[in-house]
Amino acid sequence: MLKFKKPEVKQQRLKAMFYGEMGTGKSTCACQFPNTAYIDTEDTSSKKKYAQLITDNGGLVLATGDFDEILQQVKELMSTQHEFKTLVIDSLTIPYENLQADCERTAGTEFGRHITAANKKMKLLINLLLRMDLNVIVTCQAKKEYGSNMSLIGKTYSCYNR
Repeated sequence: MLKFKKPEVKQQRLKAMFYGEMGTGKSTCACQFPNTAYIDTEDTSSKKKYAQLITDNGGLVLATGDFDEILQQVKELMSTQHEFKTLVIDSLTIPYENLQADCERTAGTEFGRHITAANKKMKLLINLLLRMDLNVIVTCQAKKEYGSNMSLIGKTYSCYNR
């Protein structure tokens, strides 16, 4: 039995990553989206300025740096009726680093096994974020980027490199 059907047009949702050094406005911008499910991995929301912005815009906060908890909450957001319009993960750098450390303990570091294991789980999260019927804002910390002969060419995001 064929399962093909006419395409269904859906409203497009914003999917964005903000990265930069501390103090560049990533969190301030992310806090201002409406009805935000705000995953706070850096204790940002405990500061008065950010707490007020999140509250004023109808958002709620989950403070965690645990990758598996974030993944579980993303799945819940995709399968549960709610009033959220935007998911913010501020920042994804922390849970990715925690995930790598967890994978190092279970898979070891030989031949970069921990990175491969972490990237496999991260790929699943990214695919879910791209399919969500929510705006998705992810922030990342910045790191130095090097070119040929180890010459500094600028800054890039510090997280999963795909």
